Amino acid sequence: TGLHAIIRGAEMIRDGEAEIVLAGSADSSLSPLWLAAYRNMGVLAEEHPELGPAWTCRPFDRHRNGFVVGEGAAVVILESGASATRRGVSPWARLQGWASGSDPAGLAQVSESGAPLAEVVKAALDHGSVHPQDVSCVYAHGTATPQNDLAEINCFRQVFGQHLTSLPVVSTKGAIGHLMGAAGAIETALAVQARRDGRSPG
Repeated sequence: TGLHAIIRGAEMIRDGEAEIVLAGSADSSLSPLWLAAYRNMGVLAEEHPELGPAWTCRPFDRHRNGFVVGEGAAVVILESGASATRRGVSPWARLQGWASGSDPAGLAQVSESGAPLAEVVKAALDHGSVHPQDVSCVYAHGTATPQNDLAEINCFRQVFGQHLTSLPVVSTKGAIGHLMGAAGAIETALAVQARRDGRSPG
């Protein structure tokens, strides 16, 4: 939801419908009904038997077994370059390109090959005229479910090739949980802060 809001805001600016857009999302899914549904789907992580609850969600870890649910909200301010110049402000980051798509594997399934996701990532890079080797960090969805993480890594192998061996891949879900509809907005905000500070989280 958050990423779709940001994309829509960028399209509004591109199409001349607005010069400044507030875009983001919020989610609070910490309810017994939602948690039971995720448990039935087999995507909630079990607490780490030795290291405790802080190590429950481990994206891309060999022994990953699911996510934990978090809640939160984020809003980013999108502004046209012309408007920012008039106001004399320096942006923290630039939204270069975007794309969206879906995986035909099913409503809650992903293709293990990562091919559908790779097509979307390539389309976003093409839209922004960005070469894969120019990417300096990837903020992955990184849910720590065996299927999702495998599909993402396979996607990144197809898109980035050998560059992936030196390309940092970040997931914040091990620290803040899966924020569902707010995940895209919050992770975008964190990526913007990383770009501003020149430092990505571990």
